[in-house]
Amino acid sequence: MNRVSGFMASGYSRATGKPGIVMVTSGPGATNTVTPVRDAMADSIPMIVICGQVNRSSIGSDAFQEAPITSVMGSVAKHVFLVTDEDKLAATMRAAFEISTSGRPGPVVVDIPKDIQTASIDFDISSTLNINAYRERVKVNCK
Repeated sequence: MNRVSGFMASGYSRATGKPGIVMVTSGPGATNTVTPVRDAMADSIPMIVICGQVNRSSIGSDAFQEAPITSVMGSVAKHVFLVTDEDKLAATMRAAFEISTSGRPGPVVVDIPKDIQTASIDFDISSTLNINAYRERVKVNCK
């Protein structure tokens, strides 16, 4: 189901020109989105993949449903974030959208540990974010 959700997010992006968004659970839910993420990268499709992760204190302990998503997705996505500070979650999400749509569009993965998902945070969505182009668009000469 998670793989299909990834392809649905890609299809949404292809149809609308806006980033497709998919949320998946930790471990196998996240690893099942590798194929749609790679496909989106190959086709320059902007997509945001939000993955669950075990609590920060359990990362690296082979906990139930833990997977090294930053390593796994790092080779197939445009960029991967592991959120380690709840106060940086909002900025990370904004950066993910900016990176996904700037330069050569592509998928950005945001791995969010469970304890950050349940944390209470304050954030300001009104400010602007300026990120220089990231992985420029591929120029193809079709003669």
